[in-house]
Amino acid sequence: MIIKKVYFALGLLILFFLNACKKDTINEPEIPEEIPTAVTYPNYSNLKIGNYWIYQRFELDGSGGETALAIIDSCFIEKDTLINGNTYFKYVSPNFGVNISPSVNTPFVAEFFRDSLSYIVSSMGRIEFSSQDFTTIFYSFYGVAGPNDTVCRAEAQMKDQNISITTPAGTFVTSNFKETQYMYPNYTMNGAIKYRSRRYAENVGKITQDWYLFSQVPTRWERRLIRYHLN
Repeated sequence: MIIKKVYFALGLLILFFLNACKKDTINEPEIPEEIPTAVTYPNYSNLKIGNYWIYQRFELDGSGGETALAIIDSCFIEKDTLINGNTYFKYVSPNFGVNISPSVNTPFVAEFFRDSLSYIVSSMGRIEFSSQDFTTIFYSFYGVAGPNDTVCRAEAQMKDQNISITTPAGTFVTSNFKETQYMYPNYTMNGAIKYRSRRYAENVGKITQDWYLFSQVPTRWERRLIRYHLN
């Protein structure tokens, strides 16, 4: 009889501990695995086949005066193509380059660009613009007029973030891929520091672009957006 009572007491004790263990069990909610989201960046290039931008050239005399030239530059995206495994877009525009007069119509040239994160990159690996990186100096060089004649030291960096610019096409909030030229003493007659700008607006593209600078003259030239079409 005593043995039965002992077994009965042990049974009650075991049941008590089992219930206690059950009460201590906590059913935690399932936490879903965190899935990283892709980072997207503002579109400043609008690299899409069929998009085009029309610009007019302007001459600025260095004292605040400016003259609209009767030269219209049509720039457009002709096609896309694979280069080294990446898709680039063929951007066709009248040449706005060095050793060509800015006061005459110029032949068309083709360049290839793609978007890479916040950057616009050429097929040559050159950074053309960034919507986010305002600290990196993207390139630097020395301008020379001869083997022993340095004209300037130049460097390019993103500047003038979210500055409003007005052109014949309207007013745009822009950021500037800006080249700064620090002139050497023999070439400071028109300023010790000169700037060459290339301004872009989000969801539009390039708004203005400066011609290459001439150290001997105060005049500079730029093309300004007058209309555009985006697909």
